[in-house]
Amino acid sequence: VREGLPDAGIEVIAIDRVQDLEEGDVIVNINNVAVDERTDMATVLHSKPAGTLWRMTVRRSGNEVSIDVRS
Repeated sequence: VREGLPDAGIEVIAIDRVQDLEEGDVIVNINNVAVDERTDMATVLHSKPAGTLWRMTVRRSGNEVSIDVRS
């Protein structure tokens, strides 16, 4: 994960076994909560139990894409 991007968000630089999330995606929000630092993302993800379905908005190739990811 790389933080501090010029347009806000968290870039995925390596991924293992997460459906629909790709290397190079920039996560900009999770369940409509903006994230731009790893601590923001951790706070959101730890607020619900394992197995929760998350709606993430990512920037991919210049477009915003919504994906669902189960924790």
